[in-house]
Order: sequence, then C-alpha cells, then structure tokens
Amino acid sequence: MKHLSKLITALFLAVLTAAMVPAHVFADSPDYIGEIKIYMGDYKEAAGEGFTILKGDDGKPVDLNQKAGGGLGSKGEKAVYLGYKTTKNKSEAVTDLALMNMKGGYRTKDYENLMNTQMKSQIIPLVDSLLDAIKEYRTNYYSENELNQKRAQYVHDVLNKFTDDDCGGAGLGDLLLNETKYEIGDKAYNALSADKKKEHADILTIFAQSNGNATLILENLITRAADTNDDLWIDRFAEITYDDLVDSTGLPPTDAEKTLAKLYDDDAREILGMWTEFREHIDNYENAVKILENASKKDFSKDEDAVNKLDFETSTEAQAEQAARATVDIQYSAEELANASADVFCKEYLESIDYEDGTMLDFFMQNEEELKDDITVLYPLVASLTEGQRAGLEFITLQDLVMFGSTDENGYREAAANTLEPTSVYLGVDRAIYEKGGVALTSDAIRNDVVIEPTDEQSAALHIRSGCRRGCFHSFMGCKKLSR
Repeated sequence: MKHLSKLITALFLAVLTAAMVPAHVFADSPDYIGEIKIYMGDYKEAAGEGFTILKGDDGKPVDLNQKAGGGLGSKGEKAVYLGYKTTKNKSEAVTDLALMNMKGGYRTKDYENLMNTQMKSQIIPLVDSLLDAIKEYRTNYYSENELNQKRAQYVHDVLNKFTDDDCGGAGLGDLLLNETKYEIGDKAYNALSADKKKEHADILTIFAQSNGNATLILENLITRAADTNDDLWIDRFAEITYDDLVDSTGLPPTDAEKTLAKLYDDDAREILGMWTEFREHIDNYENAVKILENASKKDFSKDEDAVNKLDFETSTEAQAEQAARATVDIQYSAEELANASADVFCKEYLESIDYEDGTMLDFFMQNEEELKDDITVLYPLVASLTEGQRAGLEFITLQDLVMFGSTDENGYREAAANTLEPTSVYLGVDRAIYEKGGVALTSDAIRNDVVIEPTDEQSAALHIRSGCRRGCFHSFMGCKKLSR
C-alpha cells in the first residue's frame, strides 16, 4: 500500500490556502462593483442614474425573472433587470449580498424578528449539536495521547488562521479552547471585564454572520478534532459486529433492535446519504492515479511567480489579470491534486484492512439500495464513532471520515499551517445587515403600518454560497439544511 496519509494532510492545507487566495486577489483588482440596483419592468432611467445594465452573451439585457419557475423569485408580470456601477475605490466595493423575497412587505422590525427566528430555529441547534465535538477538541489538545494531541494541535493551528474581529483578532483555535459565551451564559459573561470577554468567542454570532466558506471549514475542522479514544474509529469499527451491539444491550432480540434503532438509525441514514458519492471516488481510482502521475511532470513555478510578483500599487491591469488567472490555475491544480490523492488513498487504505470475510473496501463497495433494505449494517460503523464525531457527520463527507480516521500522528506532525494567511471569519461580509435597525426595507407594510407575518418563502433570507456537498442553499450560518 502507498503511504499517502502525510500527503493527504498536507494537501488539505494546500486546498484551504488556495481557497482563500482568490478572495484577496480579486478584492484588490483595479475595478470593483460599487453599487447595485434592481429595475422592475424597464430600465430606461438606468443610464441617467449612472447604472450599467447586466447583459448576456448576446449583448441583450438579462431578464432575471425570465423562466425562473415557481417559488422564491418566480416569474411575474414584470421583467427584472440588474444595474451596477463600478468604482476604483476598494473601500466602496460590494463584498456581500443578502437576498430577500419582498413579496408581501417587510419593515425593519420584521427583519429583526426574522433574524431572531433564524437564531432560535437553526443557529442555536447547530451550535448545540457541535458542542460535543468542540469539547473533544479541547480534551485532545491537552491529551497525553500523542495521536489525539497532534490531531487537535493541527486543527488548532489551522483554526488560528481564522480570526474573530470581536475578540481583538484572536484566532479561533485559541478561542475555542476556552468556553464560549454561549456555554458560559449571558449573566456570567456580562459580569466579565472587557479584556476577559475577548477570551470567550461568541459562537452564535460567528455562525450567524461569518463568511460562508469560513463556516464550512470551521464545521469540518472541529469534526476532525473529535475522538478522544486511544485508537482510531476505523480500528474500532473493524472489531464491532451488529450481534455485538445486540448482546451489549442485554435485551431480548426484538427489544434490542428497537433500542439500537433509537441510538443509531438517524446517523446511519446520514452516512447512507454519503454512500453513492463515496463509491464514485473509489471508482475514480485509475483516473486519479493518472492525474497524480501527470502532475509530477508539471511546473507550477510560473503561476506562483505571477502571483508573488504582483504589486497592486504599481502593476498594470494586464499584470493584475495575469495574476488573477494564475491564482485560479493554482487553486484548480491544488484541488485536483488533493481530490485525486484522496481517491487513491481511500481505496488503497480500505483494501489493506481485513474485515469479516473480505476487506474494508468490500464493505464500502456495497450497493446503496441493498443498505436501504437493511440499514442495521451501518449501525456498527456509527457505534464506532464518538459523540463528537457523530455530531459533525452532516458537515463532512464519508471520504473525510475515512481520511482523518486513518491519519497517524506522523501525518499531523508533518502538516504545518504557517503557509496560510490570517483571515477574518467575517471577510467580505457587511455585518451591518445583522445590526438592530441596520437594514430598512421599504414596502406597502411600512406605508400602511401593518406588520405581516412572514411566509415560508419570505423567511428564506439567504446567503447563497458554493461548496456544500449537498448543493443546498446556505442560510445564515453557512451549511445547515433548511429542512431535515
């Protein structure tokens, strides 16, 4: 078997680095979108107001309402056009958009109520589910078990590259080693001095307002830091059978089945939802090997030089564009290599582990439809995970789970986060929209002084992000599904 765990761990850092670079490069490019306006029906006043109308490849203005389908943003009687202005001043650049369906009308009070509803219904349950993983991260950071300590230190070092503006720019790695404001409680937190408050992150605010990509990385890393046992979950899984679980209950078979279903069924179905995608990664083995072989012959130095030599004060527009393209090439290459390496590693690693009458690879190559018929086959896998790992299942892929469930202390020891630039978790987010009274929305409701209860569609005030493995909308906290 090829020993790729060290490479996988290092490449994960490379992908994180590449994911953050374009934000800096494009944020400092010569031209910025400075203002946006929506025109309904026609756009005859746009030019006089200094707005340029967004046009398609055919040179015609784009009707954003055309063929929109049903539901949020559905086609109505009027066309909808987007106008924009550009600016050379980067401090005036639009860096984030909050979209809200305005049908029915809202006023400031309603928006604040909407935010409170989102906090109670989505963000607080999200944080509650992750607390077990956060506590295991803390335990592991101070653990005498070398593997657990190295894993937690690795996560700590990466998290420290994401800073919290509200805590004086402290890194999340350090902050999450202390109890959060939510864990302490408002009364005890408010009794602290201003300096002491900065030692305790407001995790509800972080998940409510942070950059969507930072949120996804935080959720994933916290899950990686979990597992306080002396061995790896995959080693425990290799030793557990369904019959063992039945025997452990001490109940008659029928009662044992009901008890085990209550304990493991939900998480087993979460894993089942990742199954087909993971099998596609394993089936991609031959192609992944070719990608790695070809990459070993490629020279990336020119792309790196184009980015490193760029001076935003003196560079021409052409040089900035070249650096932007090079950044995209570097990011694509890093992601492609990381994905290929992961595909190769997972197949070879699982194939090396004996399981029942075959290998662990045989287990993971089972057909999804067959598992649906007998979900109990996955119960031993769930039972091998800690509470913290189970809490983070919806924030990782099955491939993630296998990869960081198989990396030893040497892999984490060799991984270094010093190549990452410190970045605020609120990068690119206009936090004013979350402040009380920070957003005023005109509508018939204001003129009539009527408070209208929001419909389901109106409640979908969304930040739309990319990167969720389920391809769903990202609500305020980043990657929480809107329905379960």
